[in-house]
Amino acid sequence: MLIRLNINHNSLSIDCRPDEPLSAVLRRLGFLSVKCGCGKGLCGACTIFMRERSVPSCLIPVSAVRDAEIVTLEHFMQTEDYLDILSAFRKTGIELCGFCNAGKIFAAHEIIESGSPREKNTIMERLRTFSCSCTEDEPLVHAITLAAEIRRQRLGSIKYGR
Repeated sequence: MLIRLNINHNSLSIDCRPDEPLSAVLRRLGFLSVKCGCGKGLCGACTIFMRERSVPSCLIPVSAVRDAEIVTLEHFMQTEDYLDILSAFRKTGIELCGFCNAGKIFAAHEIIESGSPREKNTIMERLRTFSCSCTEDEPLVHAITLAAEIRRQRLGSIKYGR
């Protein structure tokens, strides 16, 4: 079946089974940030950003995302928002294992976008969905809080012409 997808602002038609997991289709298309992990949406390895939310692509049949805008980590890594998160992770010593990068980075982005990055319990609750333990909770919460501050400073300087 031919299904039209919008991936990283590019529209393409894919010939695939409608029930095929989106993660498998994205991997086949060469988006290697989407990894095949637990297959249950718990590890974060297959996370993408879709409809302004981070979602596990292993749980989504490709037919369910027809015409939805999908953003992979490859594309997100080219944004200022990613650089804010990366800067905060480096400053706090966070080193992701490579397996859960998309999950934790997109979760950080979503938390920052929600406007509640200072609420430790909110951050912890959002991160509990990931089974990967390559980072400790406290430093990761601190890194996300710092990323939000870096972003506020960057946007403040743009807004006020600094």
